[in-house]
Amino acid sequence: MAASGSEADPNPTATPTDADPSWSPARIRMVAVLLVLATLALHAPRLLTPVLIWDDFEILTESWPWAITRANLFRSANEHFMPLGRLTSFLMVEFAPHLTWLPWITALQGPLAVLLAMRLLYCFVHAERNDPRLGLLAAGFFGISTSYVEAVSWFSASFSLLGLDMTLLGLLAAQRWRLTGQQRHLLWSIGWIALAPCWFASGILAGPLCALYLLTADGGLQRRPRFPWVGFSAWALTPLLGTVLFLAFSLPFTLQRIMHLEHYGDQSAVESFQLSVGVLYSARAVVDNAFLGTFGITGFQVPVPLVHGVLVLLVGLTAWWYWQAPAKGLALLGLGFVFSSYLLIHGARSRWPYEVISTWTRYQLYSHVGLACLLCAGWDGAPRRLGQWLTQQLGEGVRWAGFLFCVLFWACQVPRGWPAYPRLDLYHAHRLGQLQDLAEVEQVDARCRRHGIPRQQALESLGHLSIMNSSGKVNGWSFLRGCSDCNDSPSRTPEEVRRLLLPPEDTPRGKS
Repeated sequence: MAASGSEADPNPTATPTDADPSWSPARIRMVAVLLVLATLALHAPRLLTPVLIWDDFEILTESWPWAITRANLFRSANEHFMPLGRLTSFLMVEFAPHLTWLPWITALQGPLAVLLAMRLLYCFVHAERNDPRLGLLAAGFFGISTSYVEAVSWFSASFSLLGLDMTLLGLLAAQRWRLTGQQRHLLWSIGWIALAPCWFASGILAGPLCALYLLTADGGLQRRPRFPWVGFSAWALTPLLGTVLFLAFSLPFTLQRIMHLEHYGDQSAVESFQLSVGVLYSARAVVDNAFLGTFGITGFQVPVPLVHGVLVLLVGLTAWWYWQAPAKGLALLGLGFVFSSYLLIHGARSRWPYEVISTWTRYQLYSHVGLACLLCAGWDGAPRRLGQWLTQQLGEGVRWAGFLFCVLFWACQVPRGWPAYPRLDLYHAHRLGQLQDLAEVEQVDARCRRHGIPRQQALESLGHLSIMNSSGKVNGWSFLRGCSDCNDSPSRTPEEVRRLLLPPEDTPRGKS
């Protein structure tokens, strides 16, 4: 980790801050633990009662067993070139002790990726502002949120969080290069940036965002690089090489498929991208998602005539926040996270109605990181003076007021943390039905081993099994392992195989 440039050490050249000396390392660790617990509590319902849905089954069955993983390793899933996701999906199925454990195993990916992002964001902001309290603020604001709940609770969307983790690692490595001038950190940054879109398409933003950070960072390069005759601006643009490397490697495998996906209709991906629609939808998303969504308000679109007025207020507030912010470079990075992600998403999804896209919380991930950076860029400006005034007025009561605000902020996130189904009884019925289907596959798999039936022979004989919530797109029997050492198994007709594997009383309801 040291070589990657993602160390947690603060800026080694910065002068000590006037941070409250009562914030000892033990207190920082205690607050960090509380933030982790508060974050996990928001997603507890899905962790305790997980369910696989829709695209999850396609990704898992296209990534297992190993022969299929190899064949699909460089095949995109919709717009996403995700070889790293294919590999981790293979490992989850391969090493799941029981198939019925798969919903719980896949449900861990999102929360663990959130916790890693919180840690990396803490390290980045701590080093950038030389204040661990601001690092904790960034981590808490990002983690204690359900603005992007789909990216946590939906396995298929959780790969976007892993792409974000790579982006933050790239930022940390770029930051270490800025602080030390050592070229190895810049190489690590390029590497992390190249890996970010190997999880999810949104990772393509990693290179431009790291370049934006280096070009606008407060204080510029604080150590002389090994090759001083190369201008700083040229060095600052080198993270874009990671994006170039990714495109050079991935496009030969995916260009034709991504350019002509079914949901683009008769247009190509480039023709479907509408910048004007992206700008318009992004402006609305700033109001509906970045602003209202931060406080737990979801599924509500501000009427278009009112959007302009609210947007003017938000632009004025942001301009004032930037003007008084001690770390203007961090503020610009935050704005870059917000608007680059919105323009990419809404421009590429211009064929979809805004009212539909705005409810897809998985698209709020990068914008929420941007809000965390923007918040911490100016928190110790005017807000600190306001806090000093409140402390004089309220004394020790200001601590209780701050604690109450944190509790209320957490509480307003809770409704989005519960399952997205309008009826909990329907959600649990789907979940139990899915577990029964997976248990049925396990039972048939045990019979395969007992009777010496290889996987391929079973698949050719059993027809199609539709698992609950899979939309019937994949064959549930694809999860069969079969008898792995039965190459010399006796020749059987499909009827004989079905009779051995599916006794009449065990005929699955989803079989066709």
